Amino acid sequence: MEITKIAIETLSEDPNNVRLHNERNMESIRSSLTNFGQVEPLVVQRSTMRVIGGNGRLRAMRDLGWQEASCALIDIDDARARALGIVLNRTADLAEWDYGALARSLEELTAELPEELSESLGYDRREIAMLRGWADGAAEQAAGAAGDDKQADGARELTPDGDLGGQQYVCPRCGMRF
Repeated sequence: MEITKIAIETLSEDPNNVRLHNERNMESIRSSLTNFGQVEPLVVQRSTMRVIGGNGRLRAMRDLGWQEASCALIDIDDARARALGIVLNRTADLAEWDYGALARSLEELTAELPEELSESLGYDRREIAMLRGWADGAAEQAAGAAGDDKQADGARELTPDGDLGGQQYVCPRCGMRF
């Protein structure tokens, strides 16, 4: 693997990229690049100059008018490049959040950082309050006894068909309330 600066105009997005980037996600990526710069290289298949990892960042860099990007050039065939693109995105999905620690960090950072930096965190105040509520609810649930205590406060576990029926539910795995 070689890390080098590459002209953005020579890079292409992966047409098989399975990760979708909505406008909110793109705004968050642009804000991160504006406030922190590029802190990790794009992963690029050397033979095709196709981005395997970092397609959203490449698009954001183009939106911001960047001329070059740091890239990790790798020698990999097309099938393995496609598989790697999925793996690079999926591994983050498999991780879990510590909602209490995340809520505390976000609350502290939004109080400490200038507004433009706190906005680049990707969470608005409503979401931070929700995270705090989920963390508090999970802590309460963990402190209580198992079984019927989950439903003692009127909350029910999510039904398999996803019907919420206008009631409050608690995820039996993480304790998140919704």
